[in-house]
Amino acid sequence: APMMVSPEQHQVIERLLCASLILPGDVVEAGCNAGSTSRLLAHWLISTSRNLHLFDSFEGLPPSSGFGGLMTATRSSLESAICEQCGTESVPPHVKIHEGWFRSTMPQKLPEQICFAFADCDLYESMIDAIKPILPRLTGVMVLHDFTHERWGSGVRRAVSELGLIVTEREGMAIAWKADQC
Repeated sequence: APMMVSPEQHQVIERLLCASLILPGDVVEAGCNAGSTSRLLAHWLISTSRNLHLFDSFEGLPPSSGFGGLMTATRSSLESAICEQCGTESVPPHVKIHEGWFRSTMPQKLPEQICFAFADCDLYESMIDAIKPILPRLTGVMVLHDFTHERWGSGVRRAVSELGLIVTEREGMAIAWKADQC
């Protein structure tokens, strides 16, 4: 079964996000599904000057993965989750939703600097497609979901290792930063 982001994981994400706000850049989420984390990120950033960039295909996992269509959520369900959390009629202006596969959207649509990123991409290929364009722009940390997950964990760990990231594990997630930031 897909592993949703737990309340304990959300606490870790909130602490790291808050700590990252001393650094320059916006916030990015790759892989939103129904928006359980997106809505909280949007809410936590509402009183800041930071934008939240959300990336999702809204078509589930890539068909080539053999899990195609799994965990499909609609853009409207993501938007309504954000509106409900932020108490707004429409998606707040600080939230930018980029629809499409990471490989085609992220290189063009990512902000110049990223102080915090959250990636819940499940698959090795999707993780690579998301992390690679984020890394050169990352001023803070990136949190990668499913690091210890039975099905997805090996792909996430392989991506981390190939990209030379330094990681520590918290609540089943990898907290990653670039080696030159230590």
